[in-house]
Amino acid sequence: MIEFLTFRRFIAIEVLLIGYYFGAVLIPLVIWLARGVLRRRVPWMRRLSEPLGLMWRELTLTQKGGILLLLLGVFVAMEIVWRVCFEMLIGYFQMIEALKASVA
Repeated sequence: MIEFLTFRRFIAIEVLLIGYYFGAVLIPLVIWLARGVLRRRVPWMRRLSEPLGLMWRELTLTQKGGILLLLLGVFVAMEIVWRVCFEMLIGYFQMIEALKASVA
């Protein structure tokens, strides 16, 4: 506990892992669930969703599949970016630990 209180031991890696999984799993889930609530409560989102719903119904099955594939690709790309950001932060803290160990 003394190492933690005197900043000789960082808790950043453990906290970063929790933050990564929170952002990778919970945030997309919360956004997906909140979209219905926002559509009901925010007037401009309601006005925007009606024409989009009409456009969606007019698309062919192939077009719908292409759009869903594109959205899935964007989601996967953003998850990869999220992962890379956290890997860089974890690597940074591991370098600090390695440098401290080599000096001591």
